Amino acid sequence: MFGELCQEFPPVIIRLRKVSSTMDIAKEFAVKGAPEWTVVIAEEQTSGRGRLGRRWISPRGGLWFSLILHSKTGIHEKLYILPAIAGVSVATTVKDLYGLQAKLKWPNDIILHEKKLGGILIESLAVGENITHILGIGLNVNIDSTRTGLSDLGAVSIRDVLGREVDISILLKGILNSLLRYFFIDKKSLLEMYRGLCETIGKRVKIILENSVVEGTAIDVSHDFSLIVVDDDGQRQRILWGDVIHLR
Repeated sequence: MFGELCQEFPPVIIRLRKVSSTMDIAKEFAVKGAPEWTVVIAEEQTSGRGRLGRRWISPRGGLWFSLILHSKTGIHEKLYILPAIAGVSVATTVKDLYGLQAKLKWPNDIILHEKKLGGILIESLAVGENITHILGIGLNVNIDSTRTGLSDLGAVSIRDVLGREVDISILLKGILNSLLRYFFIDKKSLLEMYRGLCETIGKRVKIILENSVVEGTAIDVSHDFSLIVVDDDGQRQRILWGDVIHLR
């Protein structure tokens, strides 16, 4: 019913062709008792989504997957740094495999050449008496962004930059290995790596919050992975979450 269940490479990988969203399918498997680190990957999503339920265009040729993390692993203590763990994992893997200098846009975007290469999404649900978190990662890999219209939305793919297609299975394996490694790295080392990859630091930014808008210069990422901004009034602000636009 749910496609091929493959255990050749740990963790369990569930490979699907076309789904509404890997996030939704991962939640179904989590409720049915899927083990820790189960991965749901699809060739195509018809209703992929990003933060705040925004539509995420997910045609064939991309890497669309979701990872199940149960509360028993201590994920609650790491939840606020999970976007950083995922971002560092993706950026370092893309560099190691293809020599591309992928960067991070706070809080959850992966960018390449100032364009959006991918994004990270985290959603939670109750499973019995425990809370399970689903980590979703979407990357534009073997997609012609001009033909699909993604370039008009400010997106780019690995194929666009390399001029050739790459093996998505190898990319997935590399990212999973990095996730497992950085999940257990000490926070200080993770923060140093994140700061080195974060393209938002030093940029003039516009940040859309729930009830206000902040404009200023992003100067750092704090110990709790919040964004530190000096606004146009010269006030130092700590931003926990928001939509960030790089102005220059």
